[in-house]
Amino acid sequence: MKNTLLFILLFIGRGWDGFASDKVMLRIKPGEISNNSEYSELAPHFSEEMIKSLRDLPLTYNRYFQLIVHDEKIYAFSPCYLDIYRWEGEEWNNLYQFDNKGYTCGSRLFFYKNQFHLLGGYGFWNNHTDLLHFDQNSGSWSLEVNENQPVDYNTELIGIGETSGFMFLGIHHNPRLGIDNVYEDDGFMLDFESKTWNRLDFGGLISFSPGKAKFLIQQGRGVDTENFMVLNAFTSTDHKLGMLLFDKRTLELRFYRRDSPFDFFNFANWILVEGDQIKFSDNQNQIQTLDIADFYQKADFVGKAEVQPIAESSYFLENWEYIFLLISAVFAGTALVLFLGLKIFPSQTQTLLQKFRSKNIPEKEVLNDEKKEAIELWEKLLYLQGETLTTEQLDQVLEIDGIPNLDRKKVKRSRLIKAINKHSVAKWGYTLITKKRNPEDKRFMIYKVEKAL
Repeated sequence: MKNTLLFILLFIGRGWDGFASDKVMLRIKPGEISNNSEYSELAPHFSEEMIKSLRDLPLTYNRYFQLIVHDEKIYAFSPCYLDIYRWEGEEWNNLYQFDNKGYTCGSRLFFYKNQFHLLGGYGFWNNHTDLLHFDQNSGSWSLEVNENQPVDYNTELIGIGETSGFMFLGIHHNPRLGIDNVYEDDGFMLDFESKTWNRLDFGGLISFSPGKAKFLIQQGRGVDTENFMVLNAFTSTDHKLGMLLFDKRTLELRFYRRDSPFDFFNFANWILVEGDQIKFSDNQNQIQTLDIADFYQKADFVGKAEVQPIAESSYFLENWEYIFLLISAVFAGTALVLFLGLKIFPSQTQTLLQKFRSKNIPEKEVLNDEKKEAIELWEKLLYLQGETLTTEQLDQVLEIDGIPNLDRKKVKRSRLIKAINKHSVAKWGYTLITKKRNPEDKRFMIYKVEKAL
């Protein structure tokens, strides 16, 4: 069942010698490969044999393939690996001559100046914004050095323009330095020609955190077209769902409210992007086509990103090294004091701890991990209002589908639903998740994500 919930992303670019631009993109669920009957909708870019053969390539769980067409040849890349495959006759042939992996999860593949490039990613320990290029003659990757590069940072909201790469709302992460998922409400831009990084200041327009900006953006759910980056967005004031459209040429942002309740970002069986058009199969198996350039003209202007230089002395690492070292020292000192207190004055220390626990501290300061997790999941579920989910689909949204023990998974699901609904009632006055028997098979439950009142 897990495989049916994975996504494959396929990127195809009709290569220009000097520009980086992905013209066609396809996303398809692996579970739909064998029984998909809509290959005519994918032609002439893909053949049925080509797509089905992707099942023979290694794929990390919950990751996706990327495919690019260049000089009438089709190449495939599997994130978290460094393998580059070329379609030759009836099979995929690996051009990478080594066996390294675990460094390129969440990376974006594109062609620029007749070379493959990879932007961003993360490995076993830390995020990064590295730019790599591939030498087909030697079958190896090389690192490109860029000025003022952000460190310990990555996002899966990556847009590729003609001569620039854009990274939106990323996360700083490096456990070696105590940097644990520190979120950015802005972004970064890399100029491929000058090899220089700059900051993208969105002026408080977008954020992953509700109530913090004008638009709440769904993490990791975006579609990159030829000229636009399309983000799944939710207005913070009146909770309207729509698309936030970023023009990669002018850096302007516009909001287009979607009237359709179907969330193609998350639930379309496949998505095909050609130029600035997005085509997908909806929940009624109807083919829908969205012209993003046309929507952009009709959308409401909401702001423009400002490009700001990054001073060499303002690297994130240099600031946060000392902050986290100080925090670590404070925690270590506190732990030592409590340990010595329990050893030397056990009764007095226990009394002091009990008094401390009994104080009425504001909720934000005492939220445990499960409550924090429930709030984060509640934010994610806001994008699914009106959708009906199977148990397996809900488990994926709740990020518990990887728990092998069914009893533990059932208990965890129940506790999360209870915590999410409790937060929803307190926040908006209604229960977000309701469940009932599946009318098609009474043995199973289905879950409805209710719309806002």
